[in-house]
Amino acid sequence: MFDPERLATEIGRGELLHLAKRYYKVTHDAIRRYDPHHLILGDRYEVQEALPIEVVKAAAPYVDVLSFQAFAEPVKYLSQWYQASGKPVLWADGSHRRETVQDNSGKYLDGEYYLVDGKWFAETIENLLQNPGVVGAHLCGGYIRNRYRRKGLIDEEEQPDEIAISEIQKGSQAVTDWLRQLES
Repeated sequence: MFDPERLATEIGRGELLHLAKRYYKVTHDAIRRYDPHHLILGDRYEVQEALPIEVVKAAAPYVDVLSFQAFAEPVKYLSQWYQASGKPVLWADGSHRRETVQDNSGKYLDGEYYLVDGKWFAETIENLLQNPGVVGAHLCGGYIRNRYRRKGLIDEEEQPDEIAISEIQKGSQAVTDWLRQLES
């Protein structure tokens, strides 16, 4: 592990850059040895945790895309990292809760589960379309809501969350419309 306090000095930042370059080069070379055309999405960074620019600079020559997990303000953070790096960015994970539902049936950890905010996801997707560096998005959470991952688009009885799905479909339609405009 790298001591974050070392980032306060130029020598420490240089050490991190050297260490990170080695890590990304070894990873890159191992992948490309077996598949020279493999798309390398890089590590999934959490945007709300400290991410030294030295790490991103070290990754840039060895990854095709920078991937970010963002549960708050993904549009803002992906724009910042695209501008700072010049690399394509992937919203690799994100979601919001529409509602917390209390359930004392014993089915769910802590007696509650969450409904996905499909409207937030769709609006975020539509806003990400304005960033030319964004190459994709992923809704965080299991497809099936279960005892441990307490959110999903269907429950254990395979009953769909029609509200979330309907809203997410609107976001998907916005992407389809955007792609059609590009084709014309």
